[in-house]
Amino acid sequence: MELANLPTELLLHIAKALDRDGDIYALCRASRGFHNLAIRHLYRHNATAPDIERSAILWAAKHGQVSTAEQALLAGVDVNAPQGQPGTLPLVEATRFGNANMARLLLDKGADPNVLHGKAGTVLHTAAAQWDMGTAAALLEHGADVHAQRLDNGETPLHTAINSGAIMTGGATEMLGLLLDHGAGVADADFVGATPLHCAAACGNIAAIHVLLDRGADAILSSRGTHRETPLHAAVRVRNEAAAKVLMQRGADVEAPDARGKTVFWHAIKFGCPAILEMLLDKGGDASPRHPNGSLPLVQAARKGHVAVVKVLLAHGGSDIEADPELGESAMLAAVAKGHSGVVQALLDAGVYICTRDSVGNTLLVQAAFRGHDDVIDVLMRNGVAAAYCREWPARAGRPL
Repeated sequence: MELANLPTELLLHIAKALDRDGDIYALCRASRGFHNLAIRHLYRHNATAPDIERSAILWAAKHGQVSTAEQALLAGVDVNAPQGQPGTLPLVEATRFGNANMARLLLDKGADPNVLHGKAGTVLHTAAAQWDMGTAAALLEHGADVHAQRLDNGETPLHTAINSGAIMTGGATEMLGLLLDHGAGVADADFVGATPLHCAAACGNIAAIHVLLDRGADAILSSRGTHRETPLHAAVRVRNEAAAKVLMQRGADVEAPDARGKTVFWHAIKFGCPAILEMLLDKGGDASPRHPNGSLPLVQAARKGHVAVVKVLLAHGGSDIEADPELGESAMLAAVAKGHSGVVQALLDAGVYICTRDSVGNTLLVQAAFRGHDDVIDVLMRNGVAAAYCREWPARAGRPL
């Protein structure tokens, strides 16, 4: 007797005797009539049998096949139980591959909207990072926690959306609006105390800065972390001129100190931001304040090797080396010691005394030779330093005088 002519009960017994999905599926393909009879058993077997290697619901979630997912759910799949050998949740898979309709189906069937994707963030973090509006909306409508923090860094979905490449490059703000409309907090901080505005400032997301400020973010709010930086500090630290300009236009306090007492002025010097330094000085800032450790801006800039910053400070008169020769000499000594030939040339062009000596009487040329800074030696020699004025140095000097 042909297989297709066997009684229905016998055919079902044959299907139930098989323990591999592949064998059951092969039997389903034996005839059209038998397919309709056995396909439900195939889904039930896939949903309930232990050690299933390939999960139908995971495949459907990955590829956005809603009809397949519906069949698997009818067969008894637990949407909140890990599926297949990877042990993955269907909602995680649907979110990971951006299948919003699939995510909504799973949520309608009781999937937990706050499940973790890996060991860090929730599925809402994933949707926010991927700029997946459909999935994010479905999650929020089903109760996803908009304040949930990643386990590794404390970011909320709003932080993640701001830091994501999609929103940074596109300048779009729809994801921010969606999260904020569902209660995301503009003052929520991550584990280092950074708010979403700190993140927007650090990554130069101008559109996000405006949205956050319009929604009540505080432009002068200090981070609650160890460094207590303001958003303006964060922008200057990464040399983001555009973000710094917007923050200053929107009311950021340029005199607000961080935990070490340093204002953004000192950040601009430390991180080499001449354009931002120009903006600060044009707003009436002091070009020669004392650093918390007592040093002056020109010396700090020379030590860091930021030629453009040195030139800005000299141009704004706060570093008047004619009125205060010791200032220029201190900056020159710092530049020579660190081997910053460009700064040395800028200071020489500004008129710093070329025969400056350190506290023990060593000339600039001796110091450069001892440290092996050949580029500095070349600059000094081109500018007329005479070796005859240099006190003889031990044989270990880096270069003959």
